[in-house]
Amino acid sequence: MILSSYNHSLWSSFGAPTDVIGIPLMLALALAEWSIYLVPTSLAAIWIRGNKAIRLTSVKALVTAVGAVLLSRAIAVLWDWSQPAAETGDSYLDLATTGHYLSPSVKFAIILAAGLSLWTAKTIKTKWLGLLLVALSLVVGWARVFLGMHCPLDIFCTGIVSLAMMLAVNSKFGTAFSRRITGLIDHGYRNLALLPELSHQNASRVTLRSCLAHSRPGLSYVAKQVKVTARTFAHYHLTRRWLAYWNTSPMHAALAKATPRLLQKIYRPYQSIRLRRQDRLNILISHYNFVLQQGLGPLVLLATRSPVVLGSFSGKSGAAYEIRLSAIATLDREGELTLDLCCDQQRLFSVAFTFCGNELQPCVGIGCLQGPRGSDAQERVRSATRDMFGLRPKSLMVRLVREIGQAYGCKNLILVANRNRVMVHQMRKGQVFADYDEFWQELGAVRRADGDFQLLCGAIPAPDLQEIPSHKRSEARKRIDLIQRAVQATRAGFSNTFAGA
Repeated sequence: MILSSYNHSLWSSFGAPTDVIGIPLMLALALAEWSIYLVPTSLAAIWIRGNKAIRLTSVKALVTAVGAVLLSRAIAVLWDWSQPAAETGDSYLDLATTGHYLSPSVKFAIILAAGLSLWTAKTIKTKWLGLLLVALSLVVGWARVFLGMHCPLDIFCTGIVSLAMMLAVNSKFGTAFSRRITGLIDHGYRNLALLPELSHQNASRVTLRSCLAHSRPGLSYVAKQVKVTARTFAHYHLTRRWLAYWNTSPMHAALAKATPRLLQKIYRPYQSIRLRRQDRLNILISHYNFVLQQGLGPLVLLATRSPVVLGSFSGKSGAAYEIRLSAIATLDREGELTLDLCCDQQRLFSVAFTFCGNELQPCVGIGCLQGPRGSDAQERVRSATRDMFGLRPKSLMVRLVREIGQAYGCKNLILVANRNRVMVHQMRKGQVFADYDEFWQELGAVRRADGDFQLLCGAIPAPDLQEIPSHKRSEARKRIDLIQRAVQATRAGFSNTFAGA
């Protein structure tokens, strides 16, 4: 009864008035409910950036927190079983005034237990982090009492539980158990070279940390490290195969390090939303296998650094049009390579494509067609169409990719459908207006079983001039000649550029 009286007295002193509203209530709710997320974030950050001793400390903090949670729940269950039933209301405030119920706070236990464990560590940085978490736990404990979520006795009991678990984990047996868990985690990621000491020892090895090579230090860098590690945990076998591929040869490693974003592509929608992670990995591996087998590795490596001018041709007005090749620069969610049609040093149209399929039936796939931006975009496209004898820039770009596929033995040109585009959500919001399906059908493509479209990459027949009205045949001949010049310039660029790279 004395303990219950103290409990009610303290709650009356720290509890919120029944009419509390506004900022105090919102602040207390935020502290009571959301502060707990700082614990896993902090532990993940020091585990990723720390050495072996710090990783052991983070694991001990995790074990302490988990043990405190389990013991707190066990105490609540045992207390409820041992005490007579007591009538309580439906709200937190009604529950808090009940003297016959003990319910240690799980969230308070996690923050305090982790904080105490880090506070007792030998490293200064982790000591300071532990001190901050302990201070935060006291504020969270006050907030939960203030809101009536717990009685002061609950918070006091949770503190005792957290302290006991910290002492238990720091014991000889607890330390040995934590070392065992740390060793298992380290062993699982040793082959991925995610551990800091391994990454420094073998700097030439491609790891998922390689995708952070161009990131600036700071909180965003730490957040990216946490994301990379989380993806590795979630997709270990996929990541292991992916990294093993990029460590196959010096050329593989050079391509991966030249384009850090490449390593993250298997985890995000790529080229088509129908592709799963395993499908994305297979397509990317088949693309780079094809590129290296065809001797295009030096050209692609050159295109990762800056756009490579493959060739040029002139229009009716004498304006010069350049065809440029980029690799994983723009439109990297839709393809590995990008052809840009430029005029007066301004991009007029782009197409993103990827080599796919297998050795028996190689294909090339288009994932995106994108026109110019700006208020004068439509006028620039119309002007270029007139200057190219009625040939639309997007038709020319598809033709060039089709010709590239034919030159390198591809059987089919795969064209992504509207419903399979990775930008499908932007289309539904009205942010993307291009209708691919209509354009593909206009080109004579047929729909595949998976919803995409397909064109043959074989010999492309020339238009029959006899079917064209006589007064338009002259312009048609000039258009055919322009297409041939553009195709020859592109093929020559692919052949000559990498030969001298």
